[in-house]
Amino acid sequence: MAGAPHQPGSGRSSVRAHHPSGPPEPLAVCLPLDYTAFCLLHRDAYLRYAQARLTDAEAGRAVVETALGQLALIWPTALSSSCPAAVAWRLLGHLITSSVEHTAPASAGREDVHGRLPAVQADAVVLCHHLSLTPRQAAALMGVQEPTVSSWLSAARRSLPTA
Repeated sequence: MAGAPHQPGSGRSSVRAHHPSGPPEPLAVCLPLDYTAFCLLHRDAYLRYAQARLTDAEAGRAVVETALGQLALIWPTALSSSCPAAVAWRLLGHLITSSVEHTAPASAGREDVHGRLPAVQADAVVLCHHLSLTPRQAAALMGVQEPTVSSWLSAARRSLPTA
């Protein structure tokens, strides 16, 4: 994915490989069009979410690239699941949680919400209140139904009346 020149319209990326008997030859990497479309649809929101949680643009970018790379490896399985977005969201959430656990203690603010609420409620709060997504947009990103996100937001309001 990263660093490979893209040949527009071909659905392929080209990478130069060193061949001992001659000049490097291009190596074609084929990414399914549905995976590419999924990434184009969700990448920016994933990036905003990761950067909000990690409060570091580069760390957020690295986590999203890793998550999408892992998703590419399991794309056929994710696509055959009931909701590929839910699979991708779990991957991203796991990587962010791991990153948070391996860095300095969380500061007040968004990450504090994750320390005080169940993860799904905290995610809904970050997406809808900090990133200004609608419950419908957050639901599509998380791979759940809109009423589920609305329910999580209501529960969060009851748990954190000042949030």
